[in-house]
Parts: sequence; C-alpha cells; structure tokens
Amino acid sequence: MNAFHKYSKPIAVFIVLIITLAAIIYVVHLRTPAEKSDRRDSILIPLYSGNSAQWQEILNLHAEYKNVGFYVIVNPDNGSGNASNATYASWIDRSEAAGITVLGYVFTSYGNRSISSIEDEVSNYTNWYGLHSIFFDEVSDNATEEAFYHEVVNQSHAKGINFTVGNPGDFVPTDYLSIFNVTVIYENPGYPVLSTLREYAKNVAGLRLGVIVYAVTFSESEISGIGEIASTDYFSDQNLPDPYQNLSSYLPQIAQIFN
Repeated sequence: MNAFHKYSKPIAVFIVLIITLAAIIYVVHLRTPAEKSDRRDSILIPLYSGNSAQWQEILNLHAEYKNVGFYVIVNPDNGSGNASNATYASWIDRSEAAGITVLGYVFTSYGNRSISSIEDEVSNYTNWYGLHSIFFDEVSDNATEEAFYHEVVNQSHAKGINFTVGNPGDFVPTDYLSIFNVTVIYENPGYPVLSTLREYAKNVAGLRLGVIVYAVTFSESEISGIGEIASTDYFSDQNLPDPYQNLSSYLPQIAQIFN
C-alpha cells in the first residue's frame, strides 16, 4: 500500500472535521447578533387610544427599523370590550402581517379578579382578532399570588396564547419572572436608577425584563443604559393623567437607538 492510500482516510476525516468546525463557528457568528437583538432591542408600545394616525406611525417606523422588535398593546375598552371593533381588527391584521406583535390588554386587579373573567377576555382577543399574545396588567408583586398567575398563563396557553407580558410595574420575587415571557419591573414617571436595575437583573440572567417610563425628556444615555439591562422597553414624554393617550414624541429616536 502506498503512502497516499495509507493516510488518505485519516486525512479525509481531519478535513471533514475542520470544515464542520468552521461551519459551526460561522453559524454561531451569524446567530449571535440576532439573539442579542431579540433579547435587548424591543419596544413595548401602549397603544391605548386606537388612533389610526398612531397605528400608521408605528407601521412606518417598523418598516424603517427592521432590526427592532415592535410589541403593540391594544386596549379597545379597558380590555377587550363586549364586541369586536372593526377598526381595531383592520389595524391589527395590517400590523401582524407586517411582523409587529400585537398584545391584547387584560387587567388582573392584582390577583383579585376571577380567573374566569380574565380568560373570557383572552378568548375575546383570540376569537375576534386572532391574537396570540396578551399583556397582563395590574399584576400583584406579592409572592402569595404566584399560583394565581401560573394558572392564568397556563389557561391562556390552552386558548392559543404563546406570548405573555406581565406588568407588576415593580421589582417582584424572582420566581415571578419565569411565569411570563417578559416581566415589566418598572412603570413610573422618571428614569429608574441604573445601578438598582442592574443589581436586580444580575440575578436573573437569561430572563426578559421590561421597563415603561413616562414623563421624561429624551436621553440617549439613559435609554441606551436601560436597554443594556432590560429587553423590552418604552419611554415617553407624555404625562398624567393619561400618559398613553399619545405616542412618545421621540419614538423614532428610540427605534434608532435600538436598531
């Protein structure tokens, strides 16, 4: 047997291993930015007015900033209301067709609302608007309500919901963070203290946090800093009594930062 035939098989195996390793490194390199973007760069927009001009502004921004996740919360009538709304249905269809995730607003009265009432609203959103995502508001920050929210989310999953955001608007026991896909740990006027946010987040690596801030002027450094910690955020200069009647005047700048 000549030297070529003697060593051709080991050499071939070695070459295959090198090619496979190179392919793995290439795929990891490609996937890493996407995974980073999915974790950090999403805007959670409370679109509670249902204003058509606001819908269109969001659609335009989404078309311009394809690397940013857009999550839009709809609230037809302090929840789903008693009947389907044709205007909402039309905008929801257009938004989801464009790749925007639309979430139906459901309040939970800090664990005091009946699960059956909550799930009736979830059913309305799925039946009337074809939604698969829900924003649960007024989430209790009391650990004794953990079983309640597990049940709410489990029943919602059974109805076809595959993405949930829970909004206690405050730091909650870390066990809560595994209940929802995203947990909003801050909803207040004024930017959160970055050091406090960072200290909380370091113990829950890999779980998605959200922040909703209103009554603040635009600050690229604050928004960027929060975006490094929480994955799904909203910042607005609108103020009480209804900070969600109008969109943030600097929503385009937020999208640009997160892009």
